Amino acid sequence: MAYQFSPQRGLQSAKIDRTALLGKRLSNSHHKGDCKGASPFAGARGVLAPSSSPSRRRRQKIALESPEESRDNDMKEQDYQSSITASVTPQEAFEKISHVSEWWAKDFEGKSEEPNDVFTVRFQNGDMYKVNVSEIIPIKKITWEVIDSYQGWHKDHTEWVGTTIVWEVFSQKDGTEVKMTHVGLVPEFECFDKCSHGWDYLMQKSLLELLNEGKGLPV
Repeated sequence: MAYQFSPQRGLQSAKIDRTALLGKRLSNSHHKGDCKGASPFAGARGVLAPSSSPSRRRRQKIALESPEESRDNDMKEQDYQSSITASVTPQEAFEKISHVSEWWAKDFEGKSEEPNDVFTVRFQNGDMYKVNVSEIIPIKKITWEVIDSYQGWHKDHTEWVGTTIVWEVFSQKDGTEVKMTHVGLVPEFECFDKCSHGWDYLMQKSLLELLNEGKGLPV
């Protein structure tokens, strides 16, 4: 994954108009060949860095809360989460999520469309993620379990192992909402900031363009 992976700044509640924020910065951020095969989660060129880190914004928010509110919100806001709305049907969105090589990584091996399928994505910087499709509820939900990973740019190279990536699809008046939660990708992770930035790019730019325009921007 040529970028360092990083989904929604942690939560739906952190949806401080992320789309509007990213819209301005992503519009000119990606040019063909910019990433040169680097993982989106490793901080390669083309992945935007927000003005302040998700964990810092989270600490600032918690400082204003009571202990009870902080504990409740902690449970909801830990895992990285991102959502997009596209002008497609739920069926189309559901199917394209599984077309991994069209929005995540060009170097794709395996299968990703049926329960128990296993696929691997690799990047030129050495990053690798091996994923098992553990659950599919047609046109509603897909769950991926990370069963192996390697990120050579920080100490815990296999930090993603045991985390799950949950996709949910919702019909809306103006199209279809796709929500992704990376369960286990929390601020305590070494890669949290970079991985969140990478997920932001993959969701808000690459997958969104695949859904709306028929062509994503895989790394």
